[in-house]
Amino acid sequence: METVRVRGTAVPHSAEKTVLALGFFDGVHAGHSALLARVREEAARLGAIPAVCSFSQGSGIKEDAPRLTSESDRLAALSEASMARVYLLDFAAVRDMSCEDFCTDILVRSMNAAAVVCGFNFRFGRGGTGDTETLTRLLAPHGVTAVILPPVTHGEGAISSSVIRVAVEAGDMERARELLGRPFTLTGEVMHGKSLGHRIGFPTANLAVAADSLLPARGVYAVRAEAGGKEYNGVANVGVRPTVEQNAPVNCEVHLFGGEVGDLYGKPISVRFYKHLRGEMKFESIDALCAQIARDEAQAKEYFHG
Repeated sequence: METVRVRGTAVPHSAEKTVLALGFFDGVHAGHSALLARVREEAARLGAIPAVCSFSQGSGIKEDAPRLTSESDRLAALSEASMARVYLLDFAAVRDMSCEDFCTDILVRSMNAAAVVCGFNFRFGRGGTGDTETLTRLLAPHGVTAVILPPVTHGEGAISSSVIRVAVEAGDMERARELLGRPFTLTGEVMHGKSLGHRIGFPTANLAVAADSLLPARGVYAVRAEAGGKEYNGVANVGVRPTVEQNAPVNCEVHLFGGEVGDLYGKPISVRFYKHLRGEMKFESIDALCAQIARDEAQAKEYFHG
């Protein structure tokens, strides 16, 4: 998949006709998957390439919400959805464009859109004044079709990134997995910690995650992790380690079953969350903590192999 990072509003011209998915696609959840499937269908019908018009992480869009996915994970998911190209716009550079200029200069002239696909609540242009009716009206004179999709529902409600954030923040990993279409995942680099886990017999990989990443509710989880080209089952702790530290920041550390943490320092690790086992607890002694970690490990092994 080709990734085109755009500086300012100077989008490189596409020689190929494109069918564009419009949106930020945080999480690339089940609702997004339906939209991307429609993009592939329209691209095949029109002889165009399936592409995405999105925004760079940290460019000013939705900065008040923690991210369900890192930018690298978002791009990987879009690639897995068979998108041929992703444009990453600088939101700060385009947010004050008029609706007319955004449609004509960016979507039609630069990205060479044959069609665009977006959700029913898509907004664009200065102050978010443009909606799907505006998009349809402005693209029609150029012979560009706007395909507007209704919400994808699960149970009684629509699937959205905000609904998934609520599930993750509550530690409801089963619901998050249903809405995402895959487990909620944190990625980062294994960093050196204080080796407290190693000293008590349960070595952990400390995960360095981006500051804007969403962390699950504090507690212990059954997880699967991919690191160093291998996959491990394990348990992850999200919290402040109240038994052994005071005033520590919230972090994520993973105890890998059969993994050697020392071999992973400085390497990327991807942790997929499957089940919340218990909340964060403060124990009266290290021995009590160790006994509980052993029970957590047994419960996670039963979950994956039971």
